[in-house]
Amino acid sequence: MLVVYCLTACFLYVGDSLQGRLSEGSVTMAPAPAMGTRRRSSGLMSRFSQLLSLESDEPRSAPTEQKLAAHQRTLRTIEACHIDQIFNDSKFLHADSLLQLARALVWAAGRPQKGGSSIEDEDTAVFCLELLIAITLNNRDRIMLLWQGVYEHMAGIVQTTVLPGLLVEKAVFGLLRICQRLLPYKENLAEELLRSLQLILKLDARVADAFCERITQEVMVLVRANAAHIKSPMGWRTVSSLLSITARHPEASEPGFDALSFIMADGVHLTPANYVLCLDAARAFADARVGGNERSIRALDLLSDSVGCLTRWSKATSESVEALGSETLEGAPRYSQELAEMWVRLAQGLKRVCLDQREEVRNHAIMCLQRCLAAAESIPLSATMWAQVFEQVHILPWMWLGIWFLDHVLKSG
Repeated sequence: MLVVYCLTACFLYVGDSLQGRLSEGSVTMAPAPAMGTRRRSSGLMSRFSQLLSLESDEPRSAPTEQKLAAHQRTLRTIEACHIDQIFNDSKFLHADSLLQLARALVWAAGRPQKGGSSIEDEDTAVFCLELLIAITLNNRDRIMLLWQGVYEHMAGIVQTTVLPGLLVEKAVFGLLRICQRLLPYKENLAEELLRSLQLILKLDARVADAFCERITQEVMVLVRANAAHIKSPMGWRTVSSLLSITARHPEASEPGFDALSFIMADGVHLTPANYVLCLDAARAFADARVGGNERSIRALDLLSDSVGCLTRWSKATSESVEALGSETLEGAPRYSQELAEMWVRLAQGLKRVCLDQREEVRNHAIMCLQRCLAAAESIPLSATMWAQVFEQVHILPWMWLGIWFLDHVLKSG
């Protein structure tokens, strides 16, 4: 542990000016700070740097030639160790060494403080976090070894930060980058990765507002690349929540709606696991004034067109029952009931928008509701459920709805 910490500390010293580049899991050594550069901090990392650079918090005389020579020898020794390779080649470390390296970085970063840290301490924490993200991405095959510690460190940063800053920015977008990169390869960790994104929903309002547009853009990238890998209701709940909260945000609403459209358009990525969640998100955009009437109408079209998925799923279930029998196809009756309930939720959502104060949006919602009701002929709704639907939409002052309902009941016997 001591050896790992010393290596980490030396690397922090060499990269103290952070003029090197750290991206996509690659670490590049930075030039050492000039002798004349002085930084004051009570942090242990900075103390270590002060020791190597012959600095201290107390006034002192100019270093002697011997001290300058010793300083240069120290720098050459550090450079000769190629400490950057430890991070770049961390995938070759033994499991225990890798775990200790990650723990050393977390320890060196320090515990996040709710009141904020000094600039120097934040620089150290940012640098350690970037290294931690880099070795995480470099070791995706051993992510289970690292993930708990990485997640807890990021959670501590997110939950203690009350103002926008570089450290919380690196934590949020580092978390998104890890999820984007690992979801396609780690199906057994998909639930944990998606659950970790709930941290973003816990950001302080000021922090969330500052990064909302960029967060939404990254969520859109994640959805476009990994929609097929998001399978559980929990995972989709996290994604839909991140999109729904953008509906009323001036900058974030556009990428948020684009991501939702990618999921719902033509029903390509709609599934029983995310259908109701996407309905709620689409209705949030339909209700919102941001984006004007045009976006509200496009959101209503997403709702209206989604009924095609219900009819398609219902038809597939009926065909399977006819071919195999309801006794053989276990769960078919329950699934049909769930589809009927999804249709009811769709009708309820459209009905609410039918009361919108904007005439253009309200009229379009009425037409969408009419399409929804017409499509119900392909969905096995019980008489009780029909009565429930009619009761829930009875406040609509359009007589044709009642006439249409009566006609449908008479035809279906």
